This record gives sequence, C-alpha cells and structure tokens, in this order.
Amino acid sequence: MDCTFYVPGTVAKENTEDNENSGDENEEVNADMVFYETVKSKLEFSQMTTENIVQFPEILSLTPRGRYNIDMYQDFLRLRGKTYDYKILYSNIVQLFLMLKPDDVHVLFVIGLDPPLRQGQTKYPFLVFQFVREEEIDIDLNLEDSVLEEKYENKLQKHYDAPTYEVVSNVFRALTGRKVTTTSTYKSHHGAFAMKCSMKANEGFLYPLEKSLLFIPKPPTYIPINEIGVVTFSRVGQSAGSSRTFDMKFRMTSGTDIQFSSINREEYANIEDYLKQRKIKIKNEVSEDTVLTYTDLAGLDDDDDDDEDEAYEARKRRRVDVPNAARANEDEEESPDEDFAPDSASDVPEEYDSEAQGSSEEEGSE
Repeated sequence: MDCTFYVPGTVAKENTEDNENSGDENEEVNADMVFYETVKSKLEFSQMTTENIVQFPEILSLTPRGRYNIDMYQDFLRLRGKTYDYKILYSNIVQLFLMLKPDDVHVLFVIGLDPPLRQGQTKYPFLVFQFVREEEIDIDLNLEDSVLEEKYENKLQKHYDAPTYEVVSNVFRALTGRKVTTTSTYKSHHGAFAMKCSMKANEGFLYPLEKSLLFIPKPPTYIPINEIGVVTFSRVGQSAGSSRTFDMKFRMTSGTDIQFSSINREEYANIEDYLKQRKIKIKNEVSEDTVLTYTDLAGLDDDDDDDEDEAYEARKRRRVDVPNAARANEDEEESPDEDFAPDSASDVPEEYDSEAQGSSEEEGSE
C-alpha cells in the first residue's frame, strides 16, 4: 500500500552561522523538502541506535542497476545507493541463490523477496548482485563471541578473509535463516551450469536446478518444477542451414506462458534429458511439411542422389541417341567410306552405350 503526501508552500530556512554571515535572512525552501529531511533524520537516528553487524561497501547490483552499500543489522538490512535507500526485513527474504556465470569469472548472488522491493512503479521480486570470483574481502563482524555462539550457533565467524561472494552468502544465510541454493549437476553443451538464451529482448542465462529453473539477470524469473504443465520446443528439427537456434516455452499450471528464445541447437539434447528425468511433459511444435528430423534429412539426401543419377543417365542416353540417328541417315544416303575403321580410337563408342556397340558390330560384319 502506497501513501503519498502533498505538502504545499514554502517555509523559511532556519538560520545557521553561515546564513547569518551571508545575510540571507529570508531564504525559503519547499515545505515538502523540509518534511522529507525531517522524517529521514528521525529514521536514520533510530537506525543508528543499533550498531550494524557488518557493512559490505560498493556492491554491484544488476537488478536494480547500481552500486549499493549493504549494512547488515540483526533483524534487517539497508541498501544505500546514490539515489535510493531501502530497508529490507529478513523476514521478507524468502530465497537465496548463488550461481557461477558461464564465463567462470563472475558469481551472481540472488535474493528473492516477498513482498517485492518497489522503486517508483517498478517492482523487484529479486535482487541480483554480481561479484568477481577472485575478489576477496578481509572483514570483522561487530558481534561478541558469546552472541556468535548462543544466538547464531557459530554459523557466523568473528573474522572473515575469503572471496567476497562466499562471505556475503554466508552472512545472509546465517542472519536470514534461509538456505542458499547453488548450481545443480546440469551441464550445458559447453560444460557450464547454465545455457545462454533470451527472454523477450533481454539476454541472460537459464540455470536448470534440482527443483526449479532460474533465469537471470534481467528480468529474474523463477520457475518451480512442480508448477510446469508442459514444455514446448519450436524450430528444433529444421535443417541445419536454416536455423542454429530453437525456442522453448513453459506452460505453467496457472495458465501463464514463459518463453525463451535464441537457444543454441547444441543445447537441445541436454535440456531435453533434464526435463525427461523430472518427468515433465514435452511437445515439439513441428509440422511434417515444414520440419524435418536429422533422420529425414539423411533419407532426403539419398533420394536426391538417386534422382541426380537418373537424370545424369538420361542426359547421357540423349547424347548417344543423337549421333546414332545421324549415322543411320548417312548409311542410307551415302556409300561406306573405304577408310572407315570401326576399331579406330576416334570412333569407339563409350562403354556404357550398348546400343552404339551393337550397331558397330553389325556394320563390321557387313
């Protein structure tokens, strides 16, 4: 539920030493800005009364886009960027994912929220942060050893010196009590944990997990296995020269469709095996008149070869029949040439021309 305040008019700015020296006694500011700054200061004061456990500075966020300082408290976290400042309760965090990108250089940390984060009219049910895999952090937590042992049951460490993505994911897991889902045993054609594809106009990666599929980074899309009705493949069986990619559409039990496009043809076998292992119904959106399987293509090549051979033989027969007819007419009108030698190399019929060979033998016997 959103609440919008309208504060009309302007108010006189409070005098400070600088204002007194400058002589701007009647300077006015918008009343709504005064109201905003007042509320913000009260909120920040209430938050500062509780010391944060740890701060992760300048973390790159892909969704929503920007860099944020992540302040972790006992019951909530703050995302502080240049423009926006968010407070997120740990109870609103429902899912955590840690995914290695196919480039083997970056790691994506995904936070699922319910209710989603709002930025104006845009809702963000998932936050996606990106880390460099080899980047490390050396940091201490503002917690006593007794608290680490009693409250968090040693799920947190007093000191961390490890890759940043590992530290962040471990702290989130301990403070939220949520399991961090990692990549499954699925491997793409190129040995990665995800396959490259597009969702509408956005390129990203689709991760087939044990009990779900996850598309990231934008728009982050979560597909539970138990909510999939049928998966339909398009343009899979077309000839290799016509298309190098295929499409895949998920029809959910709720009736909604989720479609991915521009998937490399080489990924088809692996994703098909993944879906079959989970007993998901598969359909191919194909037509016998327009789509051919690889077996059909092989048979078509053989038929084309047979047709070409028959046409070649017909052309040879036509070339042989024309000289034979001309020679027959010459025999009726002219006398045999005394120099004619049927066995001469210049007039020997081709081996495949049986009719021409028979005619030559008859003329020789005469």
